[in-house]
Amino acid sequence: MAVGPPGPRPGSGEPGTWVEATVRTDGTASGAGGCRATDGAVGVLAVPRTQARDGSVGVAMLVVAADAGGGPGDAVPRSALTDLAASAVRPD
Repeated sequence: MAVGPPGPRPGSGEPGTWVEATVRTDGTASGAGGCRATDGAVGVLAVPRTQARDGSVGVAMLVVAADAGGGPGDAVPRSALTDLAASAVRPD
């Protein structure tokens, strides 16, 4: 696994931090041969919450993942992860 450096939230100027990781497997883990992705991408968006409904202060997180190579079908473009994170609505 390779984890990239933290960066600003994709899309808007709203507060938040974005981190992406690339994961790789040899594809031989359980499952039928040729049916598993060998490469994946994981993105984590962390957005500060000033106050949750219960009064606590913390961070709201969105985790997105996609097959990036191997297995059947086409790989999901990395931009799909950041597009999803950019469309996230800040929690109340």
